[in-house]
Amino acid sequence: RFLERHALSLEHLDTVADFIVKNSGGVALGAAQQPAAGDPFTGGSRYVPAQQPAQQPSSADPFTGASRYTPAAAAYSPPAEYVVGRQGNGRAIVAKLVEFNALLGPGAAALSSDDIGHVRELETLGSGSPPPAVSAAACAALLRAALGWPADRRFPALDLLRLALAASPSHVLAARVDGRDLVACVAEAAGLYTVFAQPMTRADEINAMMGVRALANAFADAAGVDMVWAARKPLLDALDGSWAVATNKSLVVALSNLYLNLAIAATAKNDDDQALGILSAASRFLDHTDNADAQLRLVNVFGVLAAKFQLCRDSARVLGDETIVILGIQGQTEAVKKAAKDVGAFLSA
Repeated sequence: RFLERHALSLEHLDTVADFIVKNSGGVALGAAQQPAAGDPFTGGSRYVPAQQPAQQPSSADPFTGASRYTPAAAAYSPPAEYVVGRQGNGRAIVAKLVEFNALLGPGAAALSSDDIGHVRELETLGSGSPPPAVSAAACAALLRAALGWPADRRFPALDLLRLALAASPSHVLAARVDGRDLVACVAEAAGLYTVFAQPMTRADEINAMMGVRALANAFADAAGVDMVWAARKPLLDALDGSWAVATNKSLVVALSNLYLNLAIAATAKNDDDQALGILSAASRFLDHTDNADAQLRLVNVFGVLAAKFQLCRDSARVLGDETIVILGIQGQTEAVKKAAKDVGAFLSA
């Protein structure tokens, strides 16, 4: 029935049966009990926010011979480095911000000529050349634009903050606005605490994508990890179910990157209680999405947390068994198939 329900060939019978047998006996949970909307601009000189490369653990393929499932837990190595997106066209992003600033006209919301001069210093961000120093004045200008401009014109400022966090995180993380730290400012500017509770406009999705990417890039620095971790509860509450309303593929991938970074941070903090909450959300996300890049990262969330915490390993066997088996057989990409096989083998060992 499992094979019929998921339209799988009978040649996978041994694989699925072996996996189910290994994981179906009373698991104890610990000691106690869309049309797709792309990035806003494409084309030669228009800026396209950078996509983070897919991460996958380096481990042996657990499927050997005649499609039998042979656990290879000892070979499994979960990803340990945070996903940080460093690429982008800083010059084009700055040009878009300057254009939007001119459309605002004189007034409190518009940046001054001095502000624009500081922002222009960031034109080489994302180019691969040595990054410029990110001044406090440039950060302040970007935050004013991100927080004070109309919603449909905020994304260049958010995108520059993303690149600045990757290039010079300690300087950017020191920024404050009315006592609020950078994570609080980015989350507010991007609407992350409210936008997923309602149907999203295109501007909503673009801002959310930029904001989530910026938060993921905060993990480039230990202070940024601590800052995002301190805000994890309201962030996780706000993002729960976001995948069900987001139609922008790049936003879906950005969300999965943030979940993977939070999972890695949970292992560094040795916090199995928070890790279980992240695993539970990732499980619901994985069950919902058909985005292959997001699936790859979410499968790795299972692997990262299960490899560190016995509670998460036991829970992962309940939460992700069926989905991970299916992805190991029918994943859209070889990277997804391999990650699902590796993690599935580890969980079943």
